[in-house]
Amino acid sequence: MTIARPNQLATRLLRQSLAIIWFIIILLLVVDILVDYKTHSVDTHQQITRQVALINSSLSTAVQENDISKAQQVISLLLTDRRIYQAKIVYPNGQQFGNSVRQSYSFDSEQFLESQEFPIKSGDSLGAVKLVLDLNMQLAADSFVRRSIAMSIITILAVSLIAGFLFLLFERQLSAPLHRFFKMLNKQQSSKKNLAIPALKGHETDEIGQWIEVTNELLNSVRETKTKESIAKA
Repeated sequence: MTIARPNQLATRLLRQSLAIIWFIIILLLVVDILVDYKTHSVDTHQQITRQVALINSSLSTAVQENDISKAQQVISLLLTDRRIYQAKIVYPNGQQFGNSVRQSYSFDSEQFLESQEFPIKSGDSLGAVKLVLDLNMQLAADSFVRRSIAMSIITILAVSLIAGFLFLLFERQLSAPLHRFFKMLNKQQSSKKNLAIPALKGHETDEIGQWIEVTNELLNSVRETKTKESIAKA
């Protein structure tokens, strides 16, 4: 009897398991990326809104005091977020309160700019003066791409770890015991003695142990049949 190479069964089971795992993970990744792609613009605006809320009070005070230097310092805090390309305070007549504050990097393609306005309380009025932010949505999209790539790399590493664990599990619990069983069966067939196949340690009560027990009963039955045939012929 030809004995299969060790771990052949474990490798096949591993491939089948990984195929299922990869299908599920890729499906989840695609769904997650599509959802993130549709919502990353909304998320960007929400994050910027939260940042503006933190400095709105200081900015309102600077506008009320007509302190251009202080207002620009407050606005500069927003530009720590590179997605905000330009910030300016604008009166209802379109006149700017001081100069626009811009990022230091160059940005040629204005098609990726998207404006977002926030009302600033000035005196007793709210909304007469506005903070206008030009958002670099290309950077926001790049951030989304980097996040997606990082997620994909983490997923690949996680699947690799799962694959290694599954291979060890299949090899230890199934492939190795079966390989030992077939080696003992082959040894029994080549032996002239009527030897029973011993139970494998750790598999006395599971399916492999039952298989060995049934195999021994089958071999005994075959031996008895051959013995009876030999007696009958004699």
